[in-house]
Amino acid sequence: MNIDRIFTGPRVTLEDVLENKSARAERQQAMLASGCASLVSVSMNIPGDIKQFPMAHEAFCEGLNALRAAFAGHILAEETFFLPTGDEALLALDLAGENVKRQTVALEEGLPLGRLFDMDVLDRNASAFSRTALGLPPRRCLLCGENAKICGRSRAHSLAELRSRIANILNDHFRERAASHFVSCASRAMLREVSA
Repeated sequence: MNIDRIFTGPRVTLEDVLENKSARAERQQAMLASGCASLVSVSMNIPGDIKQFPMAHEAFCEGLNALRAAFAGHILAEETFFLPTGDEALLALDLAGENVKRQTVALEEGLPLGRLFDMDVLDRNASAFSRTALGLPPRRCLLCGENAKICGRSRAHSLAELRSRIANILNDHFRERAASHFVSCASRAMLREVSA
């Protein structure tokens, strides 16, 4: 697999990322001002200077649809942003933040692409709920399974290793999904032929 063919998109600088982080905090504050009980801020965990590329966008849309399904009937407002620094969405909910955080952690751990998502949950005061404060295990590193924050801070793994792992996760998921789709289409075609 040629990783350079997967990671094709605009390059961003650290300054771009920091500016967007500040803008995201402002967007979060504005949505929290609407009076929601909690806010989910979702983005992708894509290291390096290319954060927006076709497979990441498709993965983001799939994860966002999973969030919409998980909180159906409880979404008060939604904003989506497709930015060079990566796709993001904000979902204002009428649910208590502790329960929302537990559900987002279950999605991050249970969805095939869930490990690539960062689903922060904020309360009305813009304070984030942490996994450990709720007695949940910390996010695991994609490569070694240890605490992801520790690996990230210590730079335990190279960018090339992380990109390779992310590319494999994306490639495997979308290849399996395409294969299932083709099998389903072939089955329907055979049933229609038999019934004709």
